[in-house]
Amino acid sequence: MKTPRRAAAGFTIVEVLVIVAVIGIGSVMAYPALQQLIHRNKILGSAQSTGTLLREARFEAIKRGVPCVVHADGVTKEVIAFADVDGDLTFNPDPAETTFRATDYELRRYNLPAGVDFVAPGAEPPVSGLTALPALPWNGAVFQADGSIRDLGGIRFGDQRGNYLEARVETAASARVSLRKWDGTNWLTQGQGGKTWEWL
Repeated sequence: MKTPRRAAAGFTIVEVLVIVAVIGIGSVMAYPALQQLIHRNKILGSAQSTGTLLREARFEAIKRGVPCVVHADGVTKEVIAFADVDGDLTFNPDPAETTFRATDYELRRYNLPAGVDFVAPGAEPPVSGLTALPALPWNGAVFQADGSIRDLGGIRFGDQRGNYLEARVETAASARVSLRKWDGTNWLTQGQGGKTWEWL
């Protein structure tokens, strides 16, 4: 006696087309949220990395007993941190140096990602406060050997969507670094006044 034949396992062409259509529609719907997430992470990463550089410069100033400087370079789109061994607030390492770190030396630098720039809302400057640096257009954070900062202020970032963040040093003695976002009226830390940051 013959056994009944089973239907072959698999998908029909119609089922495959329906699945592809559902995936396509889901992707189109998720694309704007994904783009917003990518832009948000770029500017947030820039501010966080600058905050890390500010903390590293402060630690190096305490460890080595020399001033350390963090400044934004609008031409190369970098945040640069260096130990200012000679105390003149300019980065001038000696290439012929034979003694380990006897002259100025770079701590680290951070390159801004595409789509993020040193910019602030309206007519505000990209760098607020901080210390005037010779031969540089913008001020910089100068940490003293005791870990304090010479002048308070922050470095600001913006993207094409109109989001603005600032890595700011808030107290002179402890040189505490915080991140603040522009809400259209004020610079606020995350959760300040019961508000969470909103992204454009």
